[in-house]
Amino acid sequence: MTAEWLGILSALLAVGGLVFTGMQTRHLWQQRDEDDRLAAEGVSLSWQPLQAPSRPDADGTARWVYEIVIHNPGRFPISVIDAELTFPVPVRRVHSTGQVDEPTTTLKLEQPVIHGGGDRRWKRALVMDMETARGRLNGTKGVVTFTDIQGIKRTTVWPRRPGRPVD
Repeated sequence: MTAEWLGILSALLAVGGLVFTGMQTRHLWQQRDEDDRLAAEGVSLSWQPLQAPSRPDADGTARWVYEIVIHNPGRFPISVIDAELTFPVPVRRVHSTGQVDEPTTTLKLEQPVIHGGGDRRWKRALVMDMETARGRLNGTKGVVTFTDIQGIKRTTVWPRRPGRPVD
């Protein structure tokens, strides 16, 4: 009789262990899926002036040098990456050759692939009217569109607005 109870108890403990293991495995899968989702939503576009003028040139314009970074915080690479930085004032890009582009409010950047945990950095010299730009550059916005490892096209918008869902 005691051996029968021990057998039943052992079987119940084994079933309990299997149920617990299954629940833990399911939890790990859910956590991994959530981590992957957050990593995709966390692909960011950031920008900061490395050089900012203290006074304008004789024509009223001034030159800023910006560092623009796309960061992929996830474990997997992303591809077909398009970034668009929209300034609240017209800017003119200055190329390394000295060529100056026509005024625009949008700067577009492309990158074929960024590996997991990696980033891509650009430095861009921009000329803008200093008086017009003063106090308005905080209104700059960025959008990055990319394809994740599953082939899904995603878009993130920066800076984030509270309550705004990620596409």
